[in-house]
Order: sequence, then C-alpha cells, then structure tokens
Amino acid sequence: MAFSHSDQSILARWWYTVDRRILFGVLGLILIGLLMVLSAGPYAARRIGADGYLFFNGFIRYLFPGVFIMLSLSFLSKKNLIRLGFIGGAGLFIMLLALPFVGITIKGATRWISLGFMNLQPSEIYKPLFIIMTAFALDHIRKTFATGDKKKAYRMVAGYLASLGASLAVLAIQPDLGMAMTIFVVWSVQTFVAGLPKKYIVGLAGFGVIMLVGMYFGYGHFRDRLDRFLFPSQSDTYQIDKAVEAIKNGGWLPNPGDGYIKEYLPDSHTDFVFAVLIEEFGALIALLVLSIYFYIILRTLRLLREQSSDFIAIAGTGLITLFTFQTLFNIASTIKLVPTKGMTLPFISYGGSSFLCFAVAFGILLGLLRSAKEKGELR
Repeated sequence: MAFSHSDQSILARWWYTVDRRILFGVLGLILIGLLMVLSAGPYAARRIGADGYLFFNGFIRYLFPGVFIMLSLSFLSKKNLIRLGFIGGAGLFIMLLALPFVGITIKGATRWISLGFMNLQPSEIYKPLFIIMTAFALDHIRKTFATGDKKKAYRMVAGYLASLGASLAVLAIQPDLGMAMTIFVVWSVQTFVAGLPKKYIVGLAGFGVIMLVGMYFGYGHFRDRLDRFLFPSQSDTYQIDKAVEAIKNGGWLPNPGDGYIKEYLPDSHTDFVFAVLIEEFGALIALLVLSIYFYIILRTLRLLREQSSDFIAIAGTGLITLFTFQTLFNIASTIKLVPTKGMTLPFISYGGSSFLCFAVAFGILLGLLRSAKEKGELR
C-alpha cells in the first residue's frame, strides 16, 4: 500500500499514523494460528466425531470479522474509544448479569450466550472494555488527588473498587475464575502504573491472596487443578504429560507431518497448541514465534513511555498486560510451570470469543497510539 504524504484522505492519514509494526506482528500471529489449527484441528474434530475441518472453518469464520473489527477500531479517536469502552462495557455487563437466565451451560459453567450464528462468551469481550473504563477512572482519580480534594478522590476510589467487585462477582457466579483472576491482575497493574498511594498497592496484594484462598476452598474445580499441579502423582495429569511428551519429541528443527502426540491430546488446538507447534516445527520456530510476541509487547511498552496522555499510558498498559499475561500463562502451563487454566494462546489457539477479545484489544490499542501520534500527544 503506497500513499503520497500530501494525500489527506482518511485512509492515507491512518496509514501514516497507525503503528504498522504492531499491526503486522499481530497479522503474522494470526497466520501462524491458521496454520496451527489446520495442523491440530482435524485430530481434535475427529475425536468428537465431527468433520475434520470443523475447527479450521471455525477459525476462518472468526478471522475475517475479527480483523475487520481490529482495523475499524484503529480508525477511532481517543474520545470515541472511551465512549465505546463505557457503552460497550455497560452492554456486556448486562449480558453477564443475564447469563444465569439465558446462557448456555457447558461443562458445568454458564459462560456463553447464543447469537444464532455463533456462541459468544461476553466476559472475553468485556475484558478490553473494562480496561478502558478502568483507565478513564484512574486518570480522573489522579487528577482529583492532584487538586487536593481528597474527600472527592476517596469517593471516586470507593466507586472504582465497587466496579471491580461487581465485575469479579458476576464472573464468580458463572463460574469463570480464570477470567476473574485475569481481570484482577490487569486491574492491579493499571492501578500500580497510575501511581496511586502505596497503601492501595499493599491492599491489592492482600486482597489477591485472600481471593486465591477463597477460590481454593470455595470452588472444587479450582482446588482440583491446583492439587493436580502440586501433587501430580496423586492426580490425573494425562493432558499435561502428553504436552510435555510432544515438546520432547519436537527437537530443534522442523518436523512437519511427523508429530503424532496431537492425535491423543484433546486440547491440542486450544490450550496446548504451543506443544503441537514445537513438535511439528521444532524449538527454533517456536522461539521465532515467541520473538514475535515479545516484539509486540516491547514495542508497545516503548511507545507507551512516549505518551504525554496519562489515560493512553494507563489504558495501553492494561491492554498489553492482558496480552502478556495470557501469553505467558498459556506457555507456562504447557511446560508445567503453573497449573493449567484453559487460557488460550492469543491469536494462535482456536477460540472464537478469545480471538475477538484480542482483536478488540489491539484495535483499541492501535487506535489510541494512532490518535496520540496524529494529535502530537508525545513527549
């Protein structure tokens, strides 16, 4: 795509202000995801008696709307992205409240709602929008503290904490503890970056410990996952053992078509796609894929450091923390560093709602960075 610098069309201005390196990095991950679902998906589909291309076709079905959404959001201004965060976030929160009554229950959890042509997990799309609302609130709390009006600032903090509590509560009801943990981690990082008083940071750490203890004793499936990780000899660890076996079989160089563990790994196309990637294409290619992830993360953090807008810095940090946390958690669980929790590998694992989540997240991120560059909001 080539434009003259004198071209003032919307598309030309977008092309010269959007961060193309992040955009192409994301598109590269999507292409890798397409390849991996094509590799691992047929075996997973046949295990459930479905057509071999069920998951590949599903990936395609979400790919085009997801990329369209990402590109469309990247055109929006900061003001419109904030509006989207609040309007969309409110709508999705209502959907989360309605899930116990109209949701679809799968494996004991009511997390999905049927839209006719697809099943949507509202909590996935809620994550990036919650990050925008959190960033907006933190920006205003900072400004209020700076004016010296501590009474008003503390009232705002109370509302800020209540919004987190309400979000965690509706997720716990589903139950979706992994999503609740993710939102709490991202929320905590945003609060830390915003520079609120240290006592709040200490309080967050204490609340995090209390939440983990409560999850362990209050939710049997969470306790079972943690026990399987801590005491593997006393538990069924079939999937993680197969994932580790696939990694060992991979070697350093590509072995396309030679991988066979994916035939016996139920979640080879979702939670354990990274193990299939190593077995099929070797550790060197896996390191190359990891380098794409880390390039996107480091590139984003560098650009956020240059922002003069506190809101963009806080929102961008939250969005890239979401991406980083889920990437690292998925890979760490694959190599037995942390308990498994059903978190997908962004843009590579099969999962429609997860794909749309990160499409929205990067659409917003690209839009914020582009808007800042266009308006000169850089240090």
